[in-house]
Amino acid sequence: MGSESAMTTAIAYVGVPHGSGHNLNLGRLFRQNITLRGGVAPARYIPELLADTVAGKLNASAVFDLTVDLDDVPRGYALMDSREAIKVMVRP
Repeated sequence: MGSESAMTTAIAYVGVPHGSGHNLNLGRLFRQNITLRGGVAPARYIPELLADTVAGKLNASAVFDLTVDLDDVPRGYALMDSREAIKVMVRP
């Protein structure tokens, strides 16, 4: 999760936003019948594996089933939404 302000546009979230959480508009959630759920997702980043994946030294096909560039990010989301892709890698 990024900043606390990201919660205002979030569809889902993983982790806890940075900050106090006092700016979350609970009235809006209630009035618009919005359900917000979250939970603990322990993420572990291994810098060596990330660097090797970005450099193309590590075959990440077991994790990512589609690679898109920045212009194709909306298409990547659409394919995940339609269940035609599971995990999309974005390359600049």
